[in-house]
Amino acid sequence: PGMFFDQSSEQVAILQGTQSPAGVSAFAQPGSGHRVLFMYGSSDHSSMQPALNAAAGSLGRTVIVSGGDHFFTHDTRFFDLVVDELAALAKPGEAWSS
Repeated sequence: PGMFFDQSSEQVAILQGTQSPAGVSAFAQPGSGHRVLFMYGSSDHSSMQPALNAAAGSLGRTVIVSGGDHFFTHDTRFFDLVVDELAALAKPGEAWSS
């Protein structure tokens, strides 16, 4: 079951119990070459955002998509932004712009 079957609170509880920040922190170690991109819609409110951002530290980049919600990647208004950010993520030798 998922969000569409009136299970949203159970799904959120499972996600919060996965210890995602610890996984991000283990992945984004200095010298690993791994970078982490977080993209959130400005209308998407997740209690995990601060912990995930902190876990990524200097290897993380957060992009707030103005006007986007949780499903902004399905909205064609944001297509170019998403593609540009993913392309930048794929070029580890280049610095991210802020």
